[in-house]
Amino acid sequence: MPISKQTYGEQVVQYIKQSIRAGTLRPGDRISEEQLAKELSVSRAPIREAMQTLANEGVLVSAPHKGKRITEMSPQEIRDSYFIGGALEGALAASSLSAYTEEDFRNLADIAERMRTSQQDPVNVEMLEALDNEFHGIIFSRTSSRMIVDIIRRSCQGVSKLLYYPRWKRLFSRSEVYERHQKIIDALRSGDVARIETTFRDHYNEIGERMSRGGRESG
Repeated sequence: MPISKQTYGEQVVQYIKQSIRAGTLRPGDRISEEQLAKELSVSRAPIREAMQTLANEGVLVSAPHKGKRITEMSPQEIRDSYFIGGALEGALAASSLSAYTEEDFRNLADIAERMRTSQQDPVNVEMLEALDNEFHGIIFSRTSSRMIVDIIRRSCQGVSKLLYYPRWKRLFSRSEVYERHQKIIDALRSGDVARIETTFRDHYNEIGERMSRGGRESG
């Protein structure tokens, strides 16, 4: 798969991430610079640059005599990554309550409704993912703590969700997706700080628990 000669390193990063999302590269798989260079028809330099970027993000690990591999996470590490995301986002949302407007609440409700009405069989995962990002993006937009937002995104979406994306796609039923986000809206509407923080923690902890088990339980 040749790629254009513009922003080589960034394109290699996206190629590797997309391969992980598609399941063609899985946690624990070895990454070969030589093989990637052949697949993408580029030199080793942008491959090394991309691998360094992914290592900095926690997506790749390297070990002496073992080369570079896609990061593997234990069930506890997966749960911990989502615990961090839920605790931090809940705290941010609770501390930013005064910044929310009626338009924010209308937009959150509209997104939740689109989650409910736009779902089809089979579920359009890409659409739901975009709606989920839009939903949480509104919450993130109401805080000036960009560093904390970055930690949230990297701890969950940037590593756990990326590495185990094939699991993430089947975590929740169509009705659950809507109901889970409606609970967040209801908590924010209540203005109850304790309820808000608990709701966010529960929201994320359930994801972490199901991800650590490999997906939604049967039945």
